[in-house]
Amino acid sequence: NAVIGLVARYAVQGPNTNMYWGLLYDSSGTTYAEIYRFSGGSTQLVTGPIAVAGNLKSGKLSFDVIGSSLSLSMNGSLITSIVDATPLSAPGSVGMRASSGTTFDNFREIPRG
Repeated sequence: NAVIGLVARYAVQGPNTNMYWGLLYDSSGTTYAEIYRFSGGSTQLVTGPIAVAGNLKSGKLSFDVIGSSLSLSMNGSLITSIVDATPLSAPGSVGMRASSGTTFDNFREIPRG
């Protein structure tokens, strides 16, 4: 199954990696969206899985993380959003994660404040 996603607030603190990961994955021809929080050595599904309509094999994936608000969009259309009850408050880096065989291009961070 192909997995592709964007990472926000990535930080290594001691032995733990903290971050949010907004992702899309394909399972039996259906695309699903999920948002995870990695914090203090544990991984929690924050929202999802949500079946996404349409063929999302290419397009512009956006992951907005502003305060405790998280939203994942594709081609400007909101897929899922949530306010995290236990947000990661420390600053961190942004990036991409994907399974083998997926491709990215034109990655860009847009700071919002």
